Amino acid sequence: MKIQLTLASEESKPAEQIESQQVKPVTETRRVKLHFVKPVVKEIFAKSVLQCGRPPLTGYSLNCYQGCAFQCHYCYAKRYKDYFTERHLKTNEIEWGDFLIAKVNAPTILGHELQESEPGKEIFISSATDCYQWSEAKYELTRKCLQVLLRHKSKHPIRILTKSPLVTRDIDLLKQFPDLQVGMSIATNDEQVKRKFEGRSPSIKSRIWALEKLKQSGIKTFAGIAPILPLNARELAGMLEGKVEWAFLDGMNYPWLVQPLFKQFDYPSYQEYLKNVRRELLFEFRKKGIEC
Repeated sequence: MKIQLTLASEESKPAEQIESQQVKPVTETRRVKLHFVKPVVKEIFAKSVLQCGRPPLTGYSLNCYQGCAFQCHYCYAKRYKDYFTERHLKTNEIEWGDFLIAKVNAPTILGHELQESEPGKEIFISSATDCYQWSEAKYELTRKCLQVLLRHKSKHPIRILTKSPLVTRDIDLLKQFPDLQVGMSIATNDEQVKRKFEGRSPSIKSRIWALEKLKQSGIKTFAGIAPILPLNARELAGMLEGKVEWAFLDGMNYPWLVQPLFKQFDYPSYQEYLKNVRRELLFEFRKKGIEC
């Protein structure tokens, strides 16, 4: 399966207008056009890319990038922004989402680290960035790391979580792993809510499309409803029906980061909203045969 990528920079457009960030299948040859806001990219040579995951992760995490151009306002990694920018860009004046640190030697380092990794431990891609943000179309660091992991494919289970339909580019590699799952982070069914909270991230429609393509290719799929944003539980369950085997639900690590946004949707507090909607999601997902 070959996917043809066309990149088009839209630096002149405000983030909220870039709804064409979705991947669109144009013909059967799968031409994919990606529109993106180009971040400032710093290429570095990392000393390590495979880290022991923090709870709730029990295995390893693999991050080929630092920072994320999707600019999700609730992202826990935002708190490391000044550290990333001062260390690599020598400034802290740049905003979250406007920069990216690319670990260009990640595949080589991964190959060395896999020789000493503990067999059976899951490798999670990625915990502190999106492994398929648009710059991945150029750097292919995630793809190259998957090629390295394939040489050790029986050693570690692999779990991927992304917001990007670019993951479908690598279906040819993904379906070769004996123990691999691909998840799509879908925190709401509402595109307007998505634009408010998740900046320049791909559309919900494109993520559902990607899940369907992955499922059709025989790849195990799941959805991450995390963090739970303003949503319609019944509609979201209907969108995911038949496209995922299971889903996990989670709240927001730092809800105060987006409290003003929640007030726009008439919710006085995030915790109050979370308590009510979690019950609705569990009910609707189980009706559709989606395990939680």
